[in-house]
Amino acid sequence: MLVDFLRIQGFLLDYPQMVIKPSKSKVLTIEGTFDFRIDNPGTETTVDSYSLRVEIPSHYPMALPKVFEVGNRIPRDADHHVNPDNSLCLGSPLRLLATIHRDPSLNGFTANCLVPFLYAISMGEFVLGELSHGKSGILEDYKTLLKLEYDEQVYASIHLISLRKRLANKRKCPCRCGKRLGICPFNDGIKNFRNMAPRSWFAKHVKNLDAGM
Repeated sequence: MLVDFLRIQGFLLDYPQMVIKPSKSKVLTIEGTFDFRIDNPGTETTVDSYSLRVEIPSHYPMALPKVFEVGNRIPRDADHHVNPDNSLCLGSPLRLLATIHRDPSLNGFTANCLVPFLYAISMGEFVLGELSHGKSGILEDYKTLLKLEYDEQVYASIHLISLRKRLANKRKCPCRCGKRLGICPFNDGIKNFRNMAPRSWFAKHVKNLDAGM
């Protein structure tokens, strides 16, 4: 098994109906019935379950898992935040990377990314707010995450993350202050992303984003 077992053993203990499926690829597949419970003070407890398949890449957490709802309960459309490949759209890639980075265990991903999504589906609305679908929604979220105003600033920022640090620091900062990235405070807001995924991940992501995902 290529995925660090320490990152998944808590998940397997907490969700005993989810089991590892045999696979010849480098992707670890866990499938089964996923039960969750949310206790909200002042409101009724939410208990629900979904049939899921979770695909975890070998270099997790520096690559994002994919989650598929396999019980045909969630309609396969953008209004229900399902991607064209039928995986669940749990959030924008950079925000998911940042969230996973804070707790890279599979339980951390489950608690902070997966359960809030399923809770929103169960409640029939995305109670924390809802972005536009697809590329537009991702750009909206990135502008909030990076504290930017324009789409082109987002593209420039991700491109700079994909470069070697020494090279990127010599480029003009995307915040439009006129300074080099290396001496602008904006650098503090993006440099942490360099530790969350390989530079190749960011290079591929900005190309996919430019192509409309």
